[in-house]
Amino acid sequence: MPKPFHVHVVSHTHWDREWYLPFQKYRHRLVQMMDSLLDLLEKKPSFKYFVMDGQTVVLEDYLEIRPGNRKRLQRAIENRRLFAGPWYVLPDEFLVSGESLVRNLLRGHRISGEFGHSMQVGYVPDPFGHINQLPQILNGFNIDNFIFTRGIGNEADRLGTEFYWETPDGSRVLAIHQYEGYCHGGSWGYPEIWMPEFPGNPSTDLAVQRLQKTLEVAEARSHTTEVLFNNGCDHLYAQPEIPEIIERVQKQLPTVSIEHSHLEKYIQDLKKSVKDLPRYQGEFRGGKTQFLLSGVLSTRIYLKQANHRAQTLLENEVEPLSVLLSTFFGIDYPGAFLDQAWKLVLLNHPHDSICGCSVDLVHKEMEPRFDQALEIGEWLLFEGMSKAAETLPLGQHSPSRTLLVANTLPWPRRVTVKKIVELPPEFDGKPLKLVSPSGEEIPTIEFWRKRIKGAGPHSIDFLSRIRTFAAQETFVFGLLDSFKDFLVEDSEKPAANLAALQMTLDLPALGFQAVCLKTGEAQTLPESKLASGNTMENEFIRVTVHPNGTFDLLHKPSNRSWNGLNLLEDQEDVGDEYDFSPSANPDSRWVSSSNGTIKILENSPLAARIQVNFDFTVPARIESDRQTRSKEVVSLPVQTIFSIERDSDLVKIETTLRNQAKDHRVRVRFPTGIQAEEVVVDVHFDVIRRSIHLPNGDDWVQKPVPTQNQRNFVAVESPDSGLAVFNQGLPEYEAIPEKNGITLALTLFRSVEWLSRNDLLTRNNDAGPRLFTPDAQCRRKLTFRYAVKPYSGPWQTANLLH
Repeated sequence: MPKPFHVHVVSHTHWDREWYLPFQKYRHRLVQMMDSLLDLLEKKPSFKYFVMDGQTVVLEDYLEIRPGNRKRLQRAIENRRLFAGPWYVLPDEFLVSGESLVRNLLRGHRISGEFGHSMQVGYVPDPFGHINQLPQILNGFNIDNFIFTRGIGNEADRLGTEFYWETPDGSRVLAIHQYEGYCHGGSWGYPEIWMPEFPGNPSTDLAVQRLQKTLEVAEARSHTTEVLFNNGCDHLYAQPEIPEIIERVQKQLPTVSIEHSHLEKYIQDLKKSVKDLPRYQGEFRGGKTQFLLSGVLSTRIYLKQANHRAQTLLENEVEPLSVLLSTFFGIDYPGAFLDQAWKLVLLNHPHDSICGCSVDLVHKEMEPRFDQALEIGEWLLFEGMSKAAETLPLGQHSPSRTLLVANTLPWPRRVTVKKIVELPPEFDGKPLKLVSPSGEEIPTIEFWRKRIKGAGPHSIDFLSRIRTFAAQETFVFGLLDSFKDFLVEDSEKPAANLAALQMTLDLPALGFQAVCLKTGEAQTLPESKLASGNTMENEFIRVTVHPNGTFDLLHKPSNRSWNGLNLLEDQEDVGDEYDFSPSANPDSRWVSSSNGTIKILENSPLAARIQVNFDFTVPARIESDRQTRSKEVVSLPVQTIFSIERDSDLVKIETTLRNQAKDHRVRVRFPTGIQAEEVVVDVHFDVIRRSIHLPNGDDWVQKPVPTQNQRNFVAVESPDSGLAVFNQGLPEYEAIPEKNGITLALTLFRSVEWLSRNDLLTRNNDAGPRLFTPDAQCRRKLTFRYAVKPYSGPWQTANLLH
């Protein structure tokens, strides 16, 4: 006997703020849609509800053009006719930080709250999979439910369409999997879902057939009689004849109860109807029922790197520093500026934006947003530290001879700091040493000193605003090369001094360290330097660099060694912005030549750097048949710099190349020599163990692929040792099982030129419109920063999170 189904017809639109059109063109359609929607809600009371896609940025976007409609909009939301929130934007969860998801929900709640109501539904209809800690994040906002479409794998058959999704801390949401997607009731009664406008003559027979198909799915997969029927799709207007269609279909299906509803009502009724449901823990990275589109992890990698820089600056530096400055120095917390910086970052987090799967103009407009967020954050750092330094007690030292160093992380750190500082004239010709306020001498190296014109309104005043030593040095030598009168050669003339310093500091957790610059003979550091020839070494590790950019590593505490780390790999990519795809004739290349040049850039008792320059010759493009790579080749000039510090077992790596080829993927490989069935992966608010074995996926809409996501590191370990690869803004890795153990492959970038194609080996159809996107080839100068750490014991005791 058929179940007595209760159908919730939920009218909605899924609004991609920018995708195959740039924002301003989509906004024009948004304004037209919202104008007609407000008219419909006001003039037709029988059209009861409309859901605005779970996000609130659309309200801001609309009111910038129609500010006079704010009261109408607020009235519709207060009266529970129009539903917005809880998000600010609908993000890709894997490509943004956990903290940014929290800020996203905070901003969404704040905006929707200003309009009278925030929809308390964890609605994420389209993002490409879901992180395992999302229930805990949603619970933090008193949201106990979750509605999703993509990401489910073989667990779908056990779980059905309703289940409890739990996290290790006990957080739980009632999860609803939209088996048919979020468009199955779009343009209800019409032969096509994608109806930009409704002519007003829907077919009752077609409407009945469409609903019956959904009821068949519910009969087979649902644990309840409550059925969600989504009347909408991407960028669709409200369908005004819904009340009449419901009435006519109700007559045709008298055993089914049908009402015009909304998501909160659906969740409320669903909770009443379910008792025992299956339970699930873990992430959703499957493609059983919908495309997962995991290639977006490495599409337009420069956007992922810019996002990483912006998030790290705000989360780990500016915000904690601002709290410390307010607490210890009484400096006002710059809340409004930080809010603006976060808004700029969040505007780049919609899934079609940060994923890099939109038209070129969309992504060109993203870069200035990231740049502006960085500008705000960096100025707040400079201004805050400047104000704090001005409050330091002078004692026997003037402010110009005291450095203030902040540690914004919640654990003590021993760090090697390099900085160029301006010294007053009384230091001229005198030796320099650094001491703590208690008088303890700090290990210091002075690289060089330059006598320059004395203090005054000149460009050197900008030196303290430059964050990195390399950028400072470029700035100083640029001035000295371009303005010959800037350097004071005559020792008799008064002059200030620029000193390039390197120091090792022990910084307190969430605190400050003052460093006093004094004249006098410095304590002599050990004569031994860390680099010799092509080798760098400290008490923990020995690194031997080769001309092809690889290196060998010895971990002294465990006496374990690795060879051939950091091998550059190039492979064809005939995919699109959504997915990597090999060709029918796979062709991978590796850097195996030894014609590179090796040079020691820095060598002291505190730190060392070795640079390798070489050319990587690869095919220029894919042939027009997209089956083979071209015989024409191009050279990718590569520069890799390896760095170590005296007191660290971390090997830092910076690889810069100019991409002059097309249609390819570049990765670096790290053969770990460790046999394992799983890897350790840093993810959002968690560290998980992920199997290296893929599900079969024969009945999946999109078969699983071996590349996976990470946040800050992935590691392979045996019971007694391990090797971790860290990254800055490089979210994709692959764990490759080989004869001698697992090789970790870190994706540097993918190079493609189509938004979507239908001829991939990794996907059987289009994922979007077939639009030409040449900027996705990433033919630009690219710099990648990552690191390798050997360790003993399990990852927890190796302190990988720090």
